[in-house]
Amino acid sequence: MANHSNLMSSVFFLFALSFNAIVLAESGRETPSQAAPVSLRAQLDSTMLKIKEAGQRGVGIKSYQDAFDGIEADYNGGAKPEILQKRLDSLLRALDEQSARAKQLKGQQLRQTAYAKLDVEDENDNYNYGPFMEELQRRIRRAWHPPVQTEGYHLKTLFVVDKNGDFSDFRIEKPHDLDAVNASARKAVEEAGPMRIPNPRRQKPINIEFTFDYNNNNKNR
Repeated sequence: MANHSNLMSSVFFLFALSFNAIVLAESGRETPSQAAPVSLRAQLDSTMLKIKEAGQRGVGIKSYQDAFDGIEADYNGGAKPEILQKRLDSLLRALDEQSARAKQLKGQQLRQTAYAKLDVEDENDNYNYGPFMEELQRRIRRAWHPPVQTEGYHLKTLFVVDKNGDFSDFRIEKPHDLDAVNASARKAVEEAGPMRIPNPRRQKPINIEFTFDYNNNNKNR
């Protein structure tokens, strides 16, 4: 009878050890709800990468870069994480939306032409502004993401580049009926600047006339 009792005690002791081992193992296992959330620092790094990739695909990223720099500065300054998270989420949504629009317009032919008008007083300015205008056109074209339209349009814009290379006095000769069209042209010009002008001694601004030609005839080509 004593042997039987000792045997039962041994079985119970082994069972208790096994149960405790299972409990300890389960307590150390990370469940999905316990998984550590992605840190805000990691999200900032990921967002910076997304902005750079969008720029490489031709999306205008200056405004996104500026917004990101502001968020990161506040992060380094100890701003509340929940506030930074909301701003970061908003930036990512806007970037995703613009990237989607850029992809939609990828096959669309968009012709743009531009030329500079120099002041009469500067008729002896012999600097070559050709490369400057080519770079200006490249920048604006890259930053232009107009809303999809069923009809083409011709939008002539005017602005100036001052001696420091800053753009200002943007205006549209005949604005489009759709505000989003006008806004996309303004945004493209704003994101293109500033630019260093070829003549470092020039004091007067350069008058720019930039034409946006929207042609959707080959949109799906």
